[in-house]
Amino acid sequence: MITFWRPYKNISDEELMRLVQCREEKAFDELWRRYVPAMQNFFFRRTGGNQLLTEDLTQDLFLQLWNASAQYQSPQEFRPWLFTIAFNLLRNTYRDIDYQALYAAEVVATAEEAQEEDPALQIDNERLFEALTHELNQLTAPEQLLFDLRFTDELSIKEIAAIFSIPEGTVKSRLHTLILKLRKKLEDYA
Repeated sequence: MITFWRPYKNISDEELMRLVQCREEKAFDELWRRYVPAMQNFFFRRTGGNQLLTEDLTQDLFLQLWNASAQYQSPQEFRPWLFTIAFNLLRNTYRDIDYQALYAAEVVATAEEAQEEDPALQIDNERLFEALTHELNQLTAPEQLLFDLRFTDELSIKEIAAIFSIPEGTVKSRLHTLILKLRKKLEDYA
């Protein structure tokens, strides 16, 4: 049953997803409007700034959202479910693309942006960035993803736990250990 009078912008993500399961296109359009910018940002950062790949992944994500809507189970939170699909898309893409080449392109782009700053501040930032990049590259893939989800995408502990399918306490413990590890490695830059 399609309802045209409903103000979709006032409906929760979870309710919109239930409407998508009933094939209501306007509900899908509202989820698209809400999440495309965030998901493009998510993909853009993880593909080294590859705009075409970002657009392809975003399209694939929402195509999968539409096609896999029956797999969404209420009262499951929508946002972690969407990020889980996005994470799986990236993982499959990384199997086909050399991730290090993409990451190198991101580092070059970031370095070019940093050149516009004050020279002294630029040098300090470059040293810190190089050290942080080096230490992040030394992390395992799950540690890198955990770092990105928490500190770049600003997902909650609960959302990260849902994506990894682990208890919230485990996420907290892993984050704490990761922060201590990075802090120790970067203490010269304090």
